[in-house]
Amino acid sequence: MNKNRFYVGLLVAAILAVLVYASYGMVNAGKKETYHSVAVIVDDSSSDRWTAFKEGLEQGADEENFHINVVSTSSFVNLHEECSIISRELENGADGVIVQLCGDDADGLFSGIVSGVPTVLAENEGESESLFTTVMADPYEIGRTIGENLLAGAGDSLSGFTVGILSGNQKMKSKRLRLEGFQKAVERSGAEILWTLSDEEVGDQSALERYWKEKPASVLVALDNDETELAGDFILGLSGEKPKLYGEGCSEKTVYYLDKGVIASLVVPNEFFMGYQCVKELAEKINYHQDNGVTEDTVDFLSATRENLYDRDTENILFPNIS
Repeated sequence: MNKNRFYVGLLVAAILAVLVYASYGMVNAGKKETYHSVAVIVDDSSSDRWTAFKEGLEQGADEENFHINVVSTSSFVNLHEECSIISRELENGADGVIVQLCGDDADGLFSGIVSGVPTVLAENEGESESLFTTVMADPYEIGRTIGENLLAGAGDSLSGFTVGILSGNQKMKSKRLRLEGFQKAVERSGAEILWTLSDEEVGDQSALERYWKEKPASVLVALDNDETELAGDFILGLSGEKPKLYGEGCSEKTVYYLDKGVIASLVVPNEFFMGYQCVKELAEKINYHQDNGVTEDTVDFLSATRENLYDRDTENILFPNIS
C-alpha cells in the first residue's frame, strides 16, 4: 500500500513538472535574449594604459547585456585612419560606438560617419562638442593640477627651474586644454619653459635625446600616459643628475616609475569609471532611445606620489579589480 502511494506521488510530481515546464515554454515562446554589439575604438588599444578602462567597460556591459568589442588598433596616423576603422565596424553591424577621437573633426568626417548612430566619446570631445556625449576627466584641471604639483614640489617657487614639456597629441582638444591648464598654473612661478614638444616632434626616445642635448631641463613635464612613459624611459638612461618628472598616466609602467621615484608626482584619472560610464551613457541611447544632446560626464582624478601610492583611494583608481 505504501509502495503504491509512493509511486502515485512520483507520477503526480512528474506530471506537475511537465506542466510547469510546458507552461514556462509557452509563456516565453518567441522570446530571445537580446544583446547589443558595441565597438570601442581607442588609440593603441593593446596598451595597458587602457586596462582599467576596459574593466569599466566590461562592468557596464554585464549590467546592460552589451557585447563589447574593443577593436584592435595601433597608434593612429590621423583622424582619417580612425574614421575608416569606425566605418568598418558600423558596416559589420555595431549598434553603437565608443570612440577616443584622435583629432579635431574639422572637416566633419567623423560626424558624418556616425550620423544617426548612438555614439559616446571618451577622453576627447573634439571640436564638434555640441553633437556628442563625452565622458572624461576635466583636461584643463588635469594640466593645472600637474602645474600645482610641480609648484608644491619646488616650494611654490620655480625661480631658476628650467622646464621641458611633452605635450602629447596637440590635434586633440583635450591635450591642448591640458597644456593650457599647466601653463596657467606656472605662468608667474619664475620657471623658464625651454621647449614644448608634441608627439609629432618627439615620437621616440632618440628624438627626445636630440632636444635634450641642445637644451637640458631640470624638470620634465608629460601631459599624457605615453609621454610620461617616454620621459621615464629617457630619465632611466641618463647618467649623472636626473630631472624631476611630473606627469599624467595610469599604466603599469607609470605606476612602477612612480614607485621607484623616477616620477615625482602622477595625475591619475579614474579610467575604470570612464569606461563604465561610457557604456551607461550609450545604453540610454540604444535601449531607451534617449539623446539629451551634448552632455559631459566628468570623471574624477587624483594625484599620486610614492607616499600615497598604496592608500586606499589611490588603489581604488589604479587597481580597481583588486581593491
